[in-house]
Amino acid sequence: MEKQDTNVRRRRNNVISDNNKNNKNNKKKKNKVITIIRIVSIITIIICLGVIIYRFFNLKASKKLIDNINSDIVITDKVIEAEGSSASLFDTDITSLKQKNKDTVAYIKVNGTNISYPVVQSSDNEFYLRHSFDKSYSAAGWIYMDYRNKNILNDNNTIIYGHNMLNNTMFSELTKMTDNSFFNTENNNYLTLITDKKTTLWKIFSVYISNPDTYYLTTNFANKDNYLNFLNTIKTKSKNNFNVELSENDRILTLSTCTNLNTKRLVVHAKLVYEEDK
Repeated sequence: MEKQDTNVRRRRNNVISDNNKNNKNNKKKKNKVITIIRIVSIITIIICLGVIIYRFFNLKASKKLIDNINSDIVITDKVIEAEGSSASLFDTDITSLKQKNKDTVAYIKVNGTNISYPVVQSSDNEFYLRHSFDKSYSAAGWIYMDYRNKNILNDNNTIIYGHNMLNNTMFSELTKMTDNSFFNTENNNYLTLITDKKTTLWKIFSVYISNPDTYYLTTNFANKDNYLNFLNTIKTKSKNNFNVELSENDRILTLSTCTNLNTKRLVVHAKLVYEEDK
């Protein structure tokens, strides 16, 4: 009987010992998992901080480049009459900009905003999404013309793209146009696009938010009826009625940027109302 009790105690002790070992092993496994999670979390935080720091200095460098470019050129302006209204027409010589970057095709200045940039053009619509004017990598990219457009501005629809940057550069200030009061100042209805051949003035006739879409990015049309239908469609999309008459003989300029949430597009359309040769 005593021997039997001893065996029972031994088995009980073995069970307890096994349970303790299992608990210790489980605890070790749990601690190992927690350690791995902590390490991964720390690495993730470090990477995120690195990306934030990199983007900060990247955008700072981009802003410095913008200031340097604009300090090296002279922009003049004069007031002209365009379709019964007075508007500021700007001008500059883009020769020096073309020497710095042969992809330079124009200079854009949008009234009522800080948008004042050389416009570049590549063989695709991807390169300047992530490259600056000096062709260095940049999260801010640059202001660029659609690769399908001819920079003589003879297409039905000339398209220019730019990012909506949080540091208020590139096409960020186009968001001002979502407030209809912006256009209470008559001069804010216009923008200037300058090439090495001509200086052009454009009057805004449509501003709207769109899903990512290729429709408004059509550059040329098979016939005048198709083009007129296009003009009427993009005009009716506008959140504001600009009372601008359009015809199938008009040439238009489209500015496209992303919204702050980067899920939709802010689109601005303007028609050519004045041009002068250089």
